[in-house]
Amino acid sequence: MFVATATKARKKKKMLVWGIVLIVAAAVVMSTFFGKGNQNALTIRTTTLAPMTLSNTVSATGSVESSDDYKVYSTLGSLVSQVNVKVGDKVEAGQVLAMLDTETLELNIAQSEASINQAKTVAAQQIKQAEKNLNNAKKTLEDGLNANVISAESGVENAQIGQQNAALGLKNAEDNQEATQDMIGSYRDSYNDARSDYLSAQNQYEKARREYNEARRGANSAAIESLNQQIENTQAGYQNKLKVVAEKQVQLSDAKITLESDKIALDLLMAEAGDNPSEEQQKKIAEASERVTQDELNVDEAQKAYDDVHAEAKDLQDEIVSLKSQLSDYEESFGITETAKALEAATQVKDAAESAMLSARTRLESMRGQVDQADTALDQAELSKKSADTSYEASLKQQQATLEGINQQIESYEDALTSSRIQADTTAQEISLKMLYKQLEDSTITAPISGVVTAVNVEEGAPASGVLFVIENVDQLEISTSIKEYDVTSVKEGLPVTIRTDAIDGEEFEGILSEIAPTGSKGASGSGAVTFSAKVSIPKPGALRVGMNTRMDIILEEKENVFSVPFDALHTAEDGSNYIISVVANESQEKNALPYVTKNIPVTTGLETDFYVEIISDQLTEGMQIIPTSDEYAEGTPVQVM
Repeated sequence: MFVATATKARKKKKMLVWGIVLIVAAAVVMSTFFGKGNQNALTIRTTTLAPMTLSNTVSATGSVESSDDYKVYSTLGSLVSQVNVKVGDKVEAGQVLAMLDTETLELNIAQSEASINQAKTVAAQQIKQAEKNLNNAKKTLEDGLNANVISAESGVENAQIGQQNAALGLKNAEDNQEATQDMIGSYRDSYNDARSDYLSAQNQYEKARREYNEARRGANSAAIESLNQQIENTQAGYQNKLKVVAEKQVQLSDAKITLESDKIALDLLMAEAGDNPSEEQQKKIAEASERVTQDELNVDEAQKAYDDVHAEAKDLQDEIVSLKSQLSDYEESFGITETAKALEAATQVKDAAESAMLSARTRLESMRGQVDQADTALDQAELSKKSADTSYEASLKQQQATLEGINQQIESYEDALTSSRIQADTTAQEISLKMLYKQLEDSTITAPISGVVTAVNVEEGAPASGVLFVIENVDQLEISTSIKEYDVTSVKEGLPVTIRTDAIDGEEFEGILSEIAPTGSKGASGSGAVTFSAKVSIPKPGALRVGMNTRMDIILEEKENVFSVPFDALHTAEDGSNYIISVVANESQEKNALPYVTKNIPVTTGLETDFYVEIISDQLTEGMQIIPTSDEYAEGTPVQVM
């Protein structure tokens, strides 16, 4: 079976057809002048009609390439310490292609981790102190031990007592006024009673005054002042010492961080040197060991300095407690406060009794002014009551202000705790540390896919940047090609493709048109024919290799086991129908008759290619002889066949 293929881009009736015509014409001439037998015989060339596979195709060319390739990049810029592959090596996905120098990166990771740990330690201490301040303030308030609150509450209680006394005085004045009006005859008795009360109160007052003076003489005011001054000075020294403790603690922490960093550096040097270190490595290890030894001495010195100043602060704290205990014991031993309160109460009683006595005497001496005096006493009592009420209200406001101040202090402690917790957040530093670890991971360059290394753009000792390796999967191939502008409307994705290459003579490969670019492009100069990029996949590449040049036929339409003839063999009758000219046996009995005559066979046409056209007729049979040229012969013309 003959298979005819052609390219649609070529024009029909090319020089090949004209060559066939010229050959046939020459044969006719030669037969006419040099034929044996009948000198007038028409000698023609025929072809045998046989079924064939008729294909309408578009031709294209292209080169074989991998459909799955990967460019291995690096953006770290570190020096390459090791390259494990070369061009042409087969690699598996995950295989190590190269290693980058990570010494500096590992030191940066160690430093970052140390900084984060230090920040967490300092932040934890700050949070602990802030929580302690807040809890102490809350507990002191809840337990009723806050000195300012106690003082404010005491002020309220004293003002309330004064208010009650003033109210009592006002009631007494009112009663006194009523008594002056109702019991004028009892003024003398009242005076005597008032005088007696006054004398008794005077005696109590003198007694309280003597006891107070005795207490004052027994107490050493200068000693009390001295103790207070010592406590104040010691507290100031204690606060200054706490600042020094904090400074020494920071110095100790820095010394420990330096020690850990140098230990890590020493471990890295020893690991790198292995069991047989070079002289240079031994020198570096010795220097690193000396640094570690010195760091350990520095840590010991910093620890001792911290312990010494911490002990000094503890001594000052104990001294403050002792001084406060002495002052409390001293004041309690003399009872100065109680005698002062007793004297004040006796004075108030004495003054009240004296006022009552004078009032009674005045009423007794001047009956006429008795009522006015009682009114005056009442007015004064009312003023005292108002004053006591005002003092009570003021003490309540002072108490409220004190509580608000304490709550504000607690809020400030809460704010300080919140601020310490915010400062303790090391999220940003930990993200930076993760980035360093990612860089450390990326310092091991691995193959992303299995395939063959087709490019190595790096060498040991050089910086790693840009495309380091190119890996291609040679088991999955495709062909990059282009389709001309006047062919692109005829093709579509999914069409079968026949592939041939000069590198593998005589073998054809099957392909599939897998991709057509949606837009075309012109030549490099911006002018000329427009082409559309396309891809042809190769399901079974066989012996095809990357880089081979190929010729391809994209099969637009194909029919098998059909009769076809060259376009020149197809003739058109006057009624527009088509026919071909065949050669059949001559049944004439005439002497010297030629063995064949021409016969017109009407046909209809089907699939057309660039050089052939499908013909359809019930009269067509395999093996019949037909004239393949455009020469016209009347039906029944005797001929002989070359």
